[in-house]
Amino acid sequence: MEQLFDPEAYRWVRNIMIGFAIFYLVFEIALNLNELEDDTSNILLFEASKNQFFFIPFVLGAILGHLFIGTTDKRFYIGDGWPVYLLFGMAAVSVLIGYKVPFKKPLWFMSLLLVLGVFYGHFLWSLNFD
Repeated sequence: MEQLFDPEAYRWVRNIMIGFAIFYLVFEIALNLNELEDDTSNILLFEASKNQFFFIPFVLGAILGHLFIGTTDKRFYIGDGWPVYLLFGMAAVSVLIGYKVPFKKPLWFMSLLLVLGVFYGHFLWSLNFD
């Protein structure tokens, strides 16, 4: 556990996150400047979530709840790694369902997934557990 808080590991994570942010900005600028209409990242994610990848709104909601509105109530604490494992497992099952069982995903369904993801990130995957 001591290595998780190693300053060198922190620098690695920080630099990787900065690299992702720079890549995303360059990618978004390239999508906005090309000649195709309606191909920005938010439209691409929305279209993908209407098809096989309907887990995207849930995961984005979970990240939102995790980063910005996490609870401090220890009753919801299930461990350090388990919320991530559960989120990955739910995403994998959702992808399998998306490929095997095609169904229409209305906007209310994706909105519900987003809200449920926020609750998941807030209660089970909180940054505020001490």
